Amino acid sequence: MFDLVERAQWDQLYSVLSAGDPPMAYRLLALNTLFFVLFLIRRMRGVASMRKEVAIRVQGLLIAANSLLLFQDQVIWFLRRFI
Repeated sequence: MFDLVERAQWDQLYSVLSAGDPPMAYRLLALNTLFFVLFLIRRMRGVASMRKEVAIRVQGLLIAANSLLLFQDQVIWFLRRFI
């Protein structure tokens, strides 16, 4: 797995985040802002927050999903070796 991180094309990260119309970075920022606003609205209404364990699992899933997207080519190559 660490081999995937070493072989990642970090210099092409800018081109990935700037691809699309609007660029992916702007879409991610808009999505993050939307969830932040929803969090603030829930907090103002006094709704009970998530349990600590659930919040950590959700964050872990988001990190895993983002990693799979960033290393999509390497993950597909890795899976094809075993399938």
